[in-house]
Amino acid sequence: HKNKINRSGELILTSECSRYQFRNLADCLQKIRDMIAEASQPAKEPSKEDAALHRIRIENMNRERLRKKRIHSALKTDRRVGM
Repeated sequence: HKNKINRSGELILTSECSRYQFRNLADCLQKIRDMIAEASQPAKEPSKEDAALHRIRIENMNRERLRKKRIHSALKTDRRVGM
């Protein structure tokens, strides 16, 4: 819910589910209760399969990043040799 916090650290919630201000206020308070309940739940530990997939994805992303870096570097050195 970090996108609901402004730069000065205030939590901004709105509700327009009713025409009445007190109902909207009650809805906002319920949203806060739900956010607190959700945040108080312990984070689920990833399974071994999920952790392995995550590690493989990160390795592949790093490999691709380094490949692009190598290509970019080769292009720059090719330009420099021509001078």
